[in-house]
Amino acid sequence: MGFIDFLYFGGIGIIFCIVQFLVLLKIKKNWIKWLPIALTISGLLFCLVLYLNLFWTNSSSVIAENQYFSLFLLKPISLSFIGCLLGFIIYKLYKFCK
Repeated sequence: MGFIDFLYFGGIGIIFCIVQFLVLLKIKKNWIKWLPIALTISGLLFCLVLYLNLFWTNSSSVIAENQYFSLFLLKPISLSFIGCLLGFIIYKLYKFCK
């Protein structure tokens, strides 16, 4: 099961890498260029808020469920963020070599 998870989540990272590279390469509007990385950063912030219980719930079972849910979401979102960063690095190398 571990290898299948690696392929699935690695695929998410690769897809976000390609999307970020193509968006930076083809889109001319500056605010749209950073949309994929902004979405992943907002997802990471959501996971952080959810994990740190910043919604001010007092029930221990709700806190435990929120922490489990945020850790469940953290793996694909963090790999998407890493993919976006890799796409940005590839774009910069492409522009440097061009």
